[in-house]
Amino acid sequence: MTTIPTTNETQVLAAPHRRLPPLDAAGSLSWSTTLSQSVQSALGALASYKIRAALTLIGILVGVAGLLLIDAFGQATQVASAAMLGSATLINIRYTPPSTGGVYAGTGQSTLTPQDLQAVQRLPHVIAVSPINANRFALVAGSNTWNSMVYGGGPALESIQGLSVKEGRFFTQQEDTSGALVVDLSTNAANGLFPGADPVGQSVRIGSVDFQVVGVLQPQGMTPAGHDMNEIVYVPLGGSQQRLFGQPFSTISLQVDSASSVPSVTEAITQTLRQSHHLGACQPGTAAGGEPGGAGPGLHGGGAPAQATNPSGAQTCDFGVGSNQQALTGINREMDNVKRVMGLVAGVFLLIGGVGIANVMLAAVSQRRREIGLRRAVGARQRDLLLQFLVEAVSLSLVGGVLGVGLGFGLWPLVGRGMPLLADFGVWPSGIAVALALVAALVLGLIFGFYPARRAARLDPVEALRRV
Repeated sequence: MTTIPTTNETQVLAAPHRRLPPLDAAGSLSWSTTLSQSVQSALGALASYKIRAALTLIGILVGVAGLLLIDAFGQATQVASAAMLGSATLINIRYTPPSTGGVYAGTGQSTLTPQDLQAVQRLPHVIAVSPINANRFALVAGSNTWNSMVYGGGPALESIQGLSVKEGRFFTQQEDTSGALVVDLSTNAANGLFPGADPVGQSVRIGSVDFQVVGVLQPQGMTPAGHDMNEIVYVPLGGSQQRLFGQPFSTISLQVDSASSVPSVTEAITQTLRQSHHLGACQPGTAAGGEPGGAGPGLHGGGAPAQATNPSGAQTCDFGVGSNQQALTGINREMDNVKRVMGLVAGVFLLIGGVGIANVMLAAVSQRRREIGLRRAVGARQRDLLLQFLVEAVSLSLVGGVLGVGLGFGLWPLVGRGMPLLADFGVWPSGIAVALALVAALVLGLIFGFYPARRAARLDPVEALRRV
């Protein structure tokens, strides 16, 4: 009997059939490795699919920036509301040309009189009253010039407008009555006219009239209607009405004892002025903004008085009455409209970004079929591939989200330049808004990255390798 020599190979072949142990987690990667490689793949996709990735990032970053701006607008609205509630006891009466059936009449000269001022001052709940005349003038001190709004009024303006004196004092009732030519400068005007020097006691030419500086006001910030109080200087109306303004006062500003008294006092003012002006059942206009700073061209521009709106075509009175409560309603309405539009734009761009994520990831799945097939062939589970591509989609989305946060913070100061009221309040997108915006970007990546990731996970390894 012939013996057939054996080798190690034939011994193995002749050995009884046995099942090899499964490869432990074959083709699988640790979580940290998956995360690191997926982030690298996502960043690689930005370079591989430049146009698609750019559109995706633009959509996400604009959407996220929009969310941050909406949050900042909301904060500004709250701060503005709080500021206006602090001056919710203010009411302004302003001259408006009378009209009938939408046709304006009158000479354009203010019909408010000292008798109107006294009648309003006698009304219940009224604690302070001042006439106001205003126009923009060039202020000159030596070789320095400063353009500023000049308010002429009574000493009650100090309390009515919440002014605080930084240096010197506010002009007195005696100075107003005697026609003294004195002025209280704003901080900006004082710095511009007297840089590095004490303005109190110095002379300033306003228009063609010389005034003596008796005080410098503390920085005041913005009025509720968005006008810069730091650009307003104050003079007694007694000495400036004819010499400086050359026309009767066009506004009466008053303060009541509580915000709850505003509606009743407003109605009482309307009835009182109807009687003193011998008017019938006319409809009073609205002193826009509820403050002298919001009175329009009749007060700020020095031109024709502002005209009362008259949508119904009925007869309007020659005066308008407004309060900060009305201005607050208008500001909230405008802010709500802005937030709705921005929310719609942000939503559209986020949707565009989401579609872009899906597009980029589908292209990545198609290009990397060999990689997917090899991983599946060596034992990678479907959930491993699902996780990998989801992490890539989320990474891509978060890149856009982080850039969007930077864009939001960068745009907000530019928005503030166009809306000084917002800039003065010093609000910025909150940390909560930033976190929610990034969470929104993450969820966007999960939602729009799920289908491409699921498609990659379900690829048949044989088919994937065969088509390479």
